[in-house]
Amino acid sequence: MYDDEKEFFVGWESRVIDLHVDHIASTWVLDEKLAELYHQHTAYEHHLRPRTAAAYGTFSCHELHEPSSEAIIKVFMHSAPKLLHMEQNEQDHTGPVPGGFLFYLLIQRPPGQYLNHEIFWGMAEQDRWTIRRAFKQAWLDCVSSGFKPAMSAIENLIWDAEKRKIMDCLGSSKGAAEI
Repeated sequence: MYDDEKEFFVGWESRVIDLHVDHIASTWVLDEKLAELYHQHTAYEHHLRPRTAAAYGTFSCHELHEPSSEAIIKVFMHSAPKLLHMEQNEQDHTGPVPGGFLFYLLIQRPPGQYLNHEIFWGMAEQDRWTIRRAFKQAWLDCVSSGFKPAMSAIENLIWDAEKRKIMDCLGSSKGAAEI
């Protein structure tokens, strides 16, 4: 599927989003998709301009019980094994966008070993071939599902020898292959 045909936020209009800000619950309804952007590209494109695969959507919205209360909501989607904690801060005057927001996402570390050239080439030849076969199968699984994996650098890969799976740098099981 070509990039200009892919949409990640199909049918999101009228979706209800429950938020908790300062321990106060509020419910928002998405009205109109204002923008959509995603980064999903071939290995070659990633080599030219490295970016992590993700999807972003911007919607106008209103509060469910107060329709005159309008806002904008930005949605960010990315693969992660488990989100452990999230924190929002404000950038101080030395930040790249003083006064702008700054988010920290703490995610669970996936099982396995992060690969690099030294580790990979230091392995026995049989182990390297096992990893290559797992990578090929994961790549084919992703492509057949309509995804273009962005795993052009070995440093973006995690090898779980016990489960014989290869994963992207955030441990996404999407496209991970068992052999």
